[in-house]
Amino acid sequence: MVAYRIEARSQRMSASQLFRQDKSFMPTIIQSIRQVESVIDANPQIARLPIQLDLVTDGVAISLMETYDLDSADAYHVAIAYANGINSFVTLDRGFGSVDVLNLYTCDSVLLQEGTTTTEILPFVNLNPS
Repeated sequence: MVAYRIEARSQRMSASQLFRQDKSFMPTIIQSIRQVESVIDANPQIARLPIQLDLVTDGVAISLMETYDLDSADAYHVAIAYANGINSFVTLDRGFGSVDVLNLYTCDSVLLQEGTTTTEILPFVNLNPS
């Protein structure tokens, strides 16, 4: 994946633009995904969530996008997690830093500097729009 980004930069395009033109990295990406999945499946403390996309999840995601200025992918991650009673994330994604109702665990220096991570567990907050 890193090599893909480096190649994209050398051709003065985004990784997604390069991906549309050159699918040769796909086997490497698929192998990386399978390795991550095997680690997840081997650890009983990590939950693999069923994805529920319905009007309530959509409403929560839209509300998160409006309230926290999240992109749609991050908003749906949070909405689906909350639908399953989860409010803790291990992440390097800085987008989650603005969501003050999440327990964030990270080693990202920017998130740590901004104080967006917590040392105490935040209570679960219902995000469903009324």
